[in-house]
Amino acid sequence: MKYCRIAFRFRALAEISFPANPVNTFRGALGFQLQRLTCIQRKNPEKGCKNCGAALNCAYALCYETAPAHIGREFMAGNSDVPHLMVIDTGFPGNQTLPAGSQIEFVIQLFGRGIEMSPYIVVAAQKAGQAGLTRLRVPCELEEVCDEGNGEVVWSSAQDEFRMPQAQELLLAEPRLQSGEPGEIKLKFITPVAFKDQSSGYLTMEPDFSRIIGSIMRRYTAFEASEGCQLNWNFAEISRLAHQVKLSGINLEPVYWERFSTRQQQRIPISGVIGQACYTGPVNAFVDLIRAGEIIRCGRSTTFGQGRISYAGSIDLPAREPSSVFCN
Repeated sequence: MKYCRIAFRFRALAEISFPANPVNTFRGALGFQLQRLTCIQRKNPEKGCKNCGAALNCAYALCYETAPAHIGREFMAGNSDVPHLMVIDTGFPGNQTLPAGSQIEFVIQLFGRGIEMSPYIVVAAQKAGQAGLTRLRVPCELEEVCDEGNGEVVWSSAQDEFRMPQAQELLLAEPRLQSGEPGEIKLKFITPVAFKDQSSGYLTMEPDFSRIIGSIMRRYTAFEASEGCQLNWNFAEISRLAHQVKLSGINLEPVYWERFSTRQQQRIPISGVIGQACYTGPVNAFVDLIRAGEIIRCGRSTTFGQGRISYAGSIDLPAREPSSVFCN
């Protein structure tokens, strides 16, 4: 599976105030400009991406309206929830006012075919800054775009030349079911984590180990499929082993926020838990998957900055700092 992380560094040209989740602010502004840049159906918005003949190779559709056709119809058959090929992080906390001249950083992570769309995203980000961020449309100059994988500059306002970011490779071997010796690991939920309960279809904030592993496997399988690769893992047995890992200690706090959907013209509540959790059982078989989860995320609403986890091994975790929920 290929992925890349690209840092977008803006300079606020006036005082700017961000809500609790700055990711949602930037994502909305970026999406508006990306759609204007690439959509051929702008005069027929009722048609939508699903009924557009160009959606398969459209940057906006790939990143914002990821569909089964972008992943692989055979893999996603019968499942309408498709992992997005783009997630966004922020390098600063929300719920604060920044003075003019402050540097503002957002990090976009692209998976699989999404990497091919990076030139369009850079142009759209520049236009989003020029149009202004937040509801007050505060102008922000895009000064530099960097590839976090190798530290090289992808684009800068000084040179105005673009170079493709270098794709990084994430290759996972099937978990060894024989590695079932009892052990213990601790996870840190950096941004809110929530899951869709498969039996009821409702949202749950209980971070069961099997849900975490199931979500990571599903996302990894989808991103591999977007590149034409198919995993032949024994998913049933892996899931069975994951159910044997139990939650043995928690220090979690629920987080509630909401986003405004321009398409639906309404506010949508989103929630999750942050903090730490300890798990015991046959965890050694899943260390590589958990490490991969630090990159590909887990749970719901990852495209809005949720689902960031960190593997802490068996060491004691420091007390969670209650601020900066969506901060890098």
